[in-house]
Amino acid sequence: MVNKKIRFENNNTVLVLILLSLAAGALIGFYYPREKETPNANIQSPSILNPNPTVSVTTVSQKDSMFDINAQYPQFGLVNPDFNSKIANLINERISTFKKSSTENWQARKEMATPEEKLGENPETPFYFKADWSPAQINKNYISFVVNIYSFSGGAHGDSEVYTFNYDLASKKEVSFGEFIGNSQENLNIISKLAVEDLVSQRGNYGETNAADIKKELETGGAGPNMDNFKEFTFDDSIITIYYSKYQVGPGVLGIVKTLFQKNYLLDQKIKSEYIK
Repeated sequence: MVNKKIRFENNNTVLVLILLSLAAGALIGFYYPREKETPNANIQSPSILNPNPTVSVTTVSQKDSMFDINAQYPQFGLVNPDFNSKIANLINERISTFKKSSTENWQARKEMATPEEKLGENPETPFYFKADWSPAQINKNYISFVVNIYSFSGGAHGDSEVYTFNYDLASKKEVSFGEFIGNSQENLNIISKLAVEDLVSQRGNYGETNAADIKKELETGGAGPNMDNFKEFTFDDSIITIYYSKYQVGPGVLGIVKTLFQKNYLLDQKIKSEYIK
């Protein structure tokens, strides 16, 4: 009997030790999980989805007895480098052309001057060149802005020029007017018709009364259904603005002319595309 009791007590002791070992192992496993139980996939670094592009502004300036130049243009992050190069090249090329034209005009003026005019080595007032830009939108989806250039390089009047840039950040490419209206001739015809109506009204505000003649002139000229006539444009969520260069749709006194269209109105006219919806 004694041996049986001792064996029974020993068995109980072993059972208790086993249970204590299992409990200790569970506690250790609870407080000190193994690495594979906390996979790296659950640890995520913060990220920004579809951020707005950064914008920096470059200034080109020169002021002396010959030239007064002040030009500003933007450069963007998150775009194809060719897009930034195109913007910079436009400004630098227009400045180069301006300086060449100004120098040639001034030289011709000096050669033709009479002794009584008593021209100096440089003009009394420097030839000027100014370029600035204005955004229609800059966000995670699109960049759209206009560049205006004003200059005087000699002659009777100064010059005005307008250029626009439109960029789709998702597809990493520029957006032409043709793409903007879905490369549809039908859509272009409607745009042209609406533009002509607006331009006839604008010219009427300047005192021109021959509306029928103006309409015909515009339809066959600067506002006719040709993609190049509408290549300078900007857009945002609600408005599309088309810019016409000096003399394109009227006399020079009008300068740079614009027509504005509400996107909802174009949709009412059955004009739809990837960008008009």
